[in-house]
Amino acid sequence: MPIKTVWLVTVAVQVFSMFTFFSLWIHPGSEEYVKKQQIETFTSAFSRRLDPTRNKDKYCNLDVPRDPLATKCLPSPNIDGTCSMYIRGNKKRIQPLKFNPTGSRKYLSCRLTELLKNCDTLRTAHGYITERVSAEENDFPLAFSIKLHRDPEQVEQLLRTIYRPQNVYCLYVDGKAHQIVYNLIFNISRCFPNVHVIRDRVKVIYASSAHVVSEMQCMRKCTESKVKWKYYINLTGQEFPLRTNLEIVRILKSLNGANDIESYNHPVLQTWRFSKKYRLTETSNVETTEDKEPFRYKLQLSKGSAYGSFSRDFVNFILKDNVAQEFIAWLNNTYSPEENVWATLNTLPWAPGGYEMETRHTFGNFLSRATIWDNDKESCEGRYVRGVCVFGRRDLTWLTSRPQLFANKFNYKMDNMAIDCLEDIIRNRTILSNTDNLNWFYYINLPHAKYYSTHSKDAMMLEYSGKKEQWLRAQASNTGNDNVAVPTRTEKSDTLHVLGGTMTMYKVHGEVL
Repeated sequence: MPIKTVWLVTVAVQVFSMFTFFSLWIHPGSEEYVKKQQIETFTSAFSRRLDPTRNKDKYCNLDVPRDPLATKCLPSPNIDGTCSMYIRGNKKRIQPLKFNPTGSRKYLSCRLTELLKNCDTLRTAHGYITERVSAEENDFPLAFSIKLHRDPEQVEQLLRTIYRPQNVYCLYVDGKAHQIVYNLIFNISRCFPNVHVIRDRVKVIYASSAHVVSEMQCMRKCTESKVKWKYYINLTGQEFPLRTNLEIVRILKSLNGANDIESYNHPVLQTWRFSKKYRLTETSNVETTEDKEPFRYKLQLSKGSAYGSFSRDFVNFILKDNVAQEFIAWLNNTYSPEENVWATLNTLPWAPGGYEMETRHTFGNFLSRATIWDNDKESCEGRYVRGVCVFGRRDLTWLTSRPQLFANKFNYKMDNMAIDCLEDIIRNRTILSNTDNLNWFYYINLPHAKYYSTHSKDAMMLEYSGKKEQWLRAQASNTGNDNVAVPTRTEKSDTLHVLGGTMTMYKVHGEVL
């Protein structure tokens, strides 16, 4: 080889090496860079679609092209690149938000009332996946509950996006809801053998025990099912998935049996919730002048979200454990017990999948929900309703960068584009079936996932039974003693840096992560 050629090749290699070095030097650890890469991953889901003339793709679970009726009735918001534009945050082209009182249904023949005249038509037009799921998903079925009081069309959009034949679903229509809403939801359930509607309904009054009662009704319904589901995920009709079913399965597997429940010490300034008894009326939960008796056992009251991901063993614990049942009964005449019940039960030493660590969305270690409250550092591009962001299309950049399973909340009448784009993303990623681009660093480093990764399920169950006996003996020996030891969370100084924040590491049942 001529010396001149060797010299040119050497120079080219050196230039390439320097370019690579500076690229890596600049980018690692940059949150903006990571976020950009994640957005690229999400938007790429739009660009690759199955050609109806092609055979089954080697990366796909599904090999059936979209039916013409589904093409007509399902949202296709990205045909002109609109969704990609919103996800990339191209604010120059984003139109101002306008209220849409009728939602996104353009064709009368695609309205839910019309499609429900024939179950086959509903399943076809709305693209329900009724077969051809992967073996991994089939071996790890899930249970979902959906509580709703309005907007059956939006609820059906949620259901069809998360529906799989191996899972089980419980739909709970608030007793206050119009009969038309209940009838529509009930007719949907008649089209699927694994979708159940609770008939004996209660009126779900704000901040009352009715939230817990209705949830436990769905828990019982799901445990009565023949489906051997692994996790129970409770939702409202105004939430929407950020992950495919396969992604949810693999992420929940990484928890190694741990629950994902938001839980932190109950704020001292909110002890008024338990100071007086509350009485449930037809329209509200009213404070009385009668003092509330203390719970018979001494424990650290915790607060958190009413929604999360519960292991099956934890659900059985909720329904059958005598201490859990007593605590639930004690909460009945308090204010907003749904914010305390799961958060506290999850900290009991013998609770399956439980832990004492603090998990909350502001720490970034609450996996089940992506939510923006009015006091969070993130800004809401939609609008706030009762302190919670109702997401719009301008929030898609943030939503598609989140590692959580679901987002709360949406209103398709306010902005249907947000959930239409997310549904399109989920459908295309379901076809691709590739989970390698997920933020696995985040999932495997969740404190509860790390703790349970070092303990076998059998060993944990044996440990649970012993801890309950120990706990009860300690309680009995300190009857009437105000100084009985109460479990408290102990913060460890280390923090784990993740996209969008940090995760504070805590002791779990006496062990430091």
